Amino acid sequence: MDPAWGALLRSQPRSGILHDMYATDDKAREPLVWGVVVGYNHSETTGDCLRSLQQSDYPGLKILYVDNGSEPDQALKVRKEFSEIEALRIGVNEGPTKGFNVGLATALHQGADYVALFNNDTVLEPDAIRHMVERAVERPRAGVIIPKVNVYDHPKVVWSAGSRIRKFPPGMVMIKTRGDEPEGHRFRNEIDVATYCVAMFPAPMLKEVGLLDSTYSYFYEDYDHSLRTREAGYEVVLAERATVYHKVSITGGAGTNNPKFWRCYGSSVSVFHRKHGHRYAWYTGAVHQVYLVLRTLAEGHTYGIGPFLQGLKEGRSKPLIPVPDWDHEFSDVGPLTLEVGNG
Repeated sequence: MDPAWGALLRSQPRSGILHDMYATDDKAREPLVWGVVVGYNHSETTGDCLRSLQQSDYPGLKILYVDNGSEPDQALKVRKEFSEIEALRIGVNEGPTKGFNVGLATALHQGADYVALFNNDTVLEPDAIRHMVERAVERPRAGVIIPKVNVYDHPKVVWSAGSRIRKFPPGMVMIKTRGDEPEGHRFRNEIDVATYCVAMFPAPMLKEVGLLDSTYSYFYEDYDHSLRTREAGYEVVLAERATVYHKVSITGGAGTNNPKFWRCYGSSVSVFHRKHGHRYAWYTGAVHQVYLVLRTLAEGHTYGIGPFLQGLKEGRSKPLIPVPDWDHEFSDVGPLTLEVGNG
């Protein structure tokens, strides 16, 4: 983090959930939620996400945009349209995890009671954050609160309502619907792990458990954090009344013939096994990895096999980065201004 920016953050007054729940006139006050959007290029997609946050009906919302090393013209478009939103710029894109961590740390420094992360390819219903906060208040030990994530182009199809640990074939798989969600359908309220394309966290949990693990190139950093959260005694819960729409894989190229996607996927699979294989060997080890290869072949993604295997090999020897705590200062970060390029 730029020294001047870090000093500015440290100079701001900090507050906790007990303080912020009540105003000086003794009237109940909504917890302060920081909504953090991380974007890389795709300025129009980012704009859709930020506009939906601006239309939220939750009064205690503060919005932060983290530009994760976009091309200057792309970053400038967002800064011009959303000049009233606080925004940071990371000079070089080192993967989405750093962008999320910068947003989490900044929000915590500024006294957030909850921090909600949003991929830039998501659009939320106006009442989504309110329902997520209500769910968090109902479950005091909730450490991760996620909404129901539907497919943007097919808004009644549920892309993810959390993920479950499956015994066979071994792995962690998203809970979803194959078509439109039936009327009256109910999902599990407490889930095993979660995908963090949208997720909300209480500040005390983040301060205890830490931020996301930057060892992961891409993928599995959310499952890793979910498991660490649960191991610390917190719950991962679904706020079923909250709905967000996901423009699936616009930025990451998931499921495409992009070799970087498959290589990063393989690397993260190996790192996840190294981190959690002592407790989840069946779900992360050789059987799981063979299953992933066979599934990739069955789905016709033969172009992904080579890069995936290369990533598996790379992940076995990749240096493991310590998980940053909430007070970590990040380098190469500064305000996103109209003079893009100084980030």
